[in-house]
Amino acid sequence: MFVRRFAAFALLAACTAAPALAQDASQAPAAKPAHEKKVCRYEKPTGSNLPEATCHTKSEWTQIDSAQQAYADEMKHSVMSGGGQGH
Repeated sequence: MFVRRFAAFALLAACTAAPALAQDASQAPAAKPAHEKKVCRYEKPTGSNLPEATCHTKSEWTQIDSAQQAYADEMKHSVMSGGGQGH
């Protein structure tokens, strides 16, 4: 469940940055990539035995995986440094 929420957050953050990137793209038109095939991953939500499919393009999965890894690294660093509790 946490992974799914974080993935949704990462996707939202990526979509929020899109308008700023669109301005740069309008100044220098780039070749539009071919339609990417969707890749589905099946995950069992917490408390369920039924897997649910989540489908994104390969590049979207790369962004999601990178964001999740960065978040995990940040949490690990936070725990290792005392969690910022001011002891």
